[in-house]
Amino acid sequence: MSKLNRLLIAALVLQVGLFALLKLWPSERKLVKPKAVLSFDASKVSAIEIVEGNTFDDATGGEGDDKEGDDKVRLVKQGGTWVLASGGGYPVLSKKASELLGKLAAAKAGAPVATRGVHHRKLEVSATRFTRKITLEREGKKPLVFFLGSTPGLKKVHLRVDGDKNVYAASPLSSWDVGASASSWVDTNYFKLERKDILAFTLQNKKGSFTVERRGEEWFAGAQKLDKAKVDSLVSTISYLTLRDPVGKEVKAAYGLAAAQATLKVKLRAASSKEPAAKKPAATPTTGTEGTTGTKGTTGTKGTTGTEGTTGTKGTTGAGSQPTSQPSSQPALTPSTLPVYKTVRLRLGAKKGNAFFAKRDASPFVVTIDSSSANELIDKTLKDLIKEKAAKKDGAEGADKGAAATKRPKTLPPASRK
Repeated sequence: MSKLNRLLIAALVLQVGLFALLKLWPSERKLVKPKAVLSFDASKVSAIEIVEGNTFDDATGGEGDDKEGDDKVRLVKQGGTWVLASGGGYPVLSKKASELLGKLAAAKAGAPVATRGVHHRKLEVSATRFTRKITLEREGKKPLVFFLGSTPGLKKVHLRVDGDKNVYAASPLSSWDVGASASSWVDTNYFKLERKDILAFTLQNKKGSFTVERRGEEWFAGAQKLDKAKVDSLVSTISYLTLRDPVGKEVKAAYGLAAAQATLKVKLRAASSKEPAAKKPAATPTTGTEGTTGTKGTTGTKGTTGTEGTTGTKGTTGAGSQPTSQPSSQPALTPSTLPVYKTVRLRLGAKKGNAFFAKRDASPFVVTIDSSSANELIDKTLKDLIKEKAAKKDGAEGADKGAAATKRPKTLPPASRK
């Protein structure tokens, strides 16, 4: 065979190989017009369950321990309103659930980025290794279960429906859009007060009890003026306590609220009320002069028929001046203008992990509050709010008194006998 023929045969074999590679080899990616990844009717969804996964690698560089994370929430629709079933029926923020369902329904993707189960763990969408596991319960249909995994790009997330091997890069969607903690779904402002309306507060804990009162721009405990900056810092804490997790309406003994670790009572001025103006002292009435005594009538002369003596004139009544009243520049206080106050109370109970059980009297729900805020109320004492100079002075006086008490006069030796 000539050299030319050998070259032609080699070229033919190469062409056949390229054809087989391009036409017969299965391709995982195809240019496909994006379409909705999830097919469901949002109006028929009656419950949403979101589970946080554990996708962090362990210290040895492995792929994690394949267990669920600590956070898990369940939202249920009740009479057209969404509540947090995992939080004892705590109300969900308006439109939060409907906004999530809208994002899930609008998520689109083109061709699958993977079609084999071997890739599921790496993309964090396997049944044992995922970022989020979401279950949509639907009226009259089986629940729709799917997984959200790693992020291939901005506002994109790997998504796989349970029972399907195909993995899609869905957009616009992110795992952050699907919070697995209760704080992602409820109003966390459990104990929120207007600082300007706080007139006084009483804090009782294991270390004692004290009351702080606002007078003008300063804070006092009785007659003692406190460190304004320190009290303002504490007021900032008590005026904005956020919940970590709703617990429910039932107050169980295990929550430790009956023997609370700290009880906070805050006296508030109602928003519509105003402090009454100081009253002016009432005018003192002047004493009237005493009336003069009338003269006694003269006795009639005795005759055949004596004439009766004339009756003495009656003394005139003293003309005492009436109390004088000065016109007031302030309107009289009526029931509608009297200042209105209210008192709110918060109790902190037993510790749970990095939080404490808490309950506000005005709320039917028990919640948990982070330790960072709760500890400030549990450990705070009045001494912590006193100005440093005053505290040092009190300490010095105590030391002087202690030294004087322990000091003993020297005993002189008895006089020697001569």
